[in-house]
Amino acid sequence: MGSLLNLKGASWLNSLPEFSAAIKNSQIEYLPGYGGIRTPARIYGRESKGVPVLMLHGLQSHSGWFVQSAHFLASLGSPVYALERRGSGLSEARRGHCENFQELVADVQAAAEVVS
Repeated sequence: MGSLLNLKGASWLNSLPEFSAAIKNSQIEYLPGYGGIRTPARIYGRESKGVPVLMLHGLQSHSGWFVQSAHFLASLGSPVYALERRGSGLSEARRGHCENFQELVADVQAAAEVVS
């Protein structure tokens, strides 16, 4: 079926119209993270005036799982930032690596400061 990491242009998207619309209405940006590692974010509704929403996936996952949920929340008027955990998905960090919980929290805090 292809990777959920790079979804734009995937041929199977045409069979999933809601999913396809969500992908087409997103953009990927790298936000400053802790210790110089940039945090990838799938952004929906960037120009919306509501309170920004940060979404963070769990272990062995990536932000692609939030495509439809993030698109829906953005349609309600809030900009949505689906963050990529350090070492997962589109992250530039070593695969599967996050030194400790404090590092993860620092990445999320840095992203929150940028989007607020």
